Amino acid sequence: MYDHSKTILFLDNRKSFLDLNARLLEHEGYRVKKAHTLRDADRIWQDEYFQVAIIDIRMQDDDDPEDISGLLWALKDTCQHIPKIILTAYEQEHLRETLDLVLDDQSMIVGFVSKPEGPDRLHDVIEKVFANHVRINWDLPIHWSRQSSFHHLLQLIAPETNSIRIPDRAAELEDLFRKLFFANKQITIGQVLRRGKGQIDTEVFAYGGNELRGQCVVSCGLREPILEEAGRFENLVPRGAGRGSTRMASNGFKESVRFSATAYRLVDGDLESMEPLSVYYRRHSADSVRAALEQLYQTSLAPWHSSKQSYAEDNSLQSLYFDWLGLDGESIEATWSDRMEKLCQKAMSEGMARIDCSPDALSFDLQSGSTLSFPNPGRLFAEKPTLIEHPVLCGVTHGRVDTDSVLVDTAGWTWLIGFSHVAEGPLLRDFVRLENAVKTYLLDGMGLPALHLLEQHLLAVDSLNETVPTERLSPAQEKIAKNVMQIRRIAAETAGPNLDAYIAGLLACALAHVATFDPGVEYFTRRELMPFVRSLLQAAMLYERLMGTAQPPEELPAQASSSLWIDEANKVVWVEGQQKDLTPQDFSILSYLFENAGNLCTRATIIQEALGEEEGEGLAIWERSRLNSAMSRLRRKIEVDPENPRYLITVRGHGYRLELEL
Repeated sequence: MYDHSKTILFLDNRKSFLDLNARLLEHEGYRVKKAHTLRDADRIWQDEYFQVAIIDIRMQDDDDPEDISGLLWALKDTCQHIPKIILTAYEQEHLRETLDLVLDDQSMIVGFVSKPEGPDRLHDVIEKVFANHVRINWDLPIHWSRQSSFHHLLQLIAPETNSIRIPDRAAELEDLFRKLFFANKQITIGQVLRRGKGQIDTEVFAYGGNELRGQCVVSCGLREPILEEAGRFENLVPRGAGRGSTRMASNGFKESVRFSATAYRLVDGDLESMEPLSVYYRRHSADSVRAALEQLYQTSLAPWHSSKQSYAEDNSLQSLYFDWLGLDGESIEATWSDRMEKLCQKAMSEGMARIDCSPDALSFDLQSGSTLSFPNPGRLFAEKPTLIEHPVLCGVTHGRVDTDSVLVDTAGWTWLIGFSHVAEGPLLRDFVRLENAVKTYLLDGMGLPALHLLEQHLLAVDSLNETVPTERLSPAQEKIAKNVMQIRRIAAETAGPNLDAYIAGLLACALAHVATFDPGVEYFTRRELMPFVRSLLQAAMLYERLMGTAQPPEELPAQASSSLWIDEANKVVWVEGQQKDLTPQDFSILSYLFENAGNLCTRATIIQEALGEEEGEGLAIWERSRLNSAMSRLRRKIEVDPENPRYLITVRGHGYRLELEL
């Protein structure tokens, strides 16, 4: 049951005075937590909850006129957000003048009482402080639209809370909501929309009052992350006013001893018709999701990305990505082997895959019987190579655009929540983060072979605005691919079409997720484990794409540098010294043409020999449509000028010929 007590921390070095006044205040209905040393005060501040502090100005020596230890304690940064009343044993006008200098909102020293004025004077000041500065609506009715409680919210925010402290912490969290919605007649707390480290975002429907009436999303949690988030929002987020924008509510920030809360309004939005993108994705078609993504980037985020634009030239894109994600290479390198060993063990014990990990390589033996081999992306931390040097277009970014921080209504309009990582940085990070989240968390029922095939197709292009091939993809894979193409298309329009710069961001996101795997946890469900395994496979494939895995250029035959050459053993294609990434279908076609270089290969033989299609009624239809598309796509990948091909020559009416200059 909620405790309505007004609670005070009382500091005085004279124990007799402290005990007497504590009893008098308790008789008036207050709860009093007593501290007769600054050490006691620190302990109570750290462990317990109260709303007001009363502090004796002299906490060390009553006879020392220079002792202001209590005042100095009250002025500490960690204490500034709690209303405080200063006590002194003497009536000294100059002391009043001195204290007047610190009686401001920043220090939250809101009262001054001379002990000779007696307990009645102290009581009057306390009542005024509670009425004017604490402002907790003790009688506010709080309802829940779902079965929940402040104990539950506390577990989401601070799951490590000592069981002895849970009732006290839950009451403090409830007081925070009663402060935030002080002027309202009722609030209803809805579903938790998003959970971050030390904080949550939840729906609140407020009735009556003027300041926070209506719908809002409340970000609440530990003081520091919420305070930092509110500061980032206020200082960086453009003041959007149209539909799809988010605004901080007027008077919408409150603090307690260890918690803070900020209320945000979703402009022209109806929370009851919204759902997170993760839910919207599963309930709607690919076309509807693509339309929502268009709204997200062209309406909700467009003012952000156009704000404070500049090019970062002093830092590599890789370092900018790593700084954004908190990837400390040295600390991760020290634990990477242990993480990989434990992750591989867990994946094998759950029957997902056998993953063999060495310092240089990763090998996935899948249930399908196939084996996938890649360079170990952990080499990135050990060798610290520069993956890409590229001009970096920067601006204001959300920093955590994912499937839970985007809300979508029934009409496909979007709003953003979760502002803890708002910062100036590469614009691409608001795109790579969402693609990474989609591929990690929305592949319902897909195993690693399906992810591998999907990632192959997504990597089989040369620029962000190129169409990703969807042959051989299942409907679920194709839905992912189409929405990834939408994200990439807008990324190309916003920050340029360079695919390698984008892939470097995807790699950083995948590595950052793997780095959160806790090898100390004994048991995982398959649902918990699968995203880590997916991220590891993605990281390996992305790292391979950026670094290349075939022989070093000096060991290649001259043909690989001067013309076109296929390394069958490693399934790698080289064109004029550059490695090309092809889909399995593209590779099969080119490999067949390479074996028959200089000779005409008819459409029928390519379909039958390269692709293994049987002759039949459908062959002519296949030949007219899919093969033409496949050859056009292959030409775009291997030719410098696809309109004037050097290698892949069309023999009109018959088929194709691969020309090589040996």
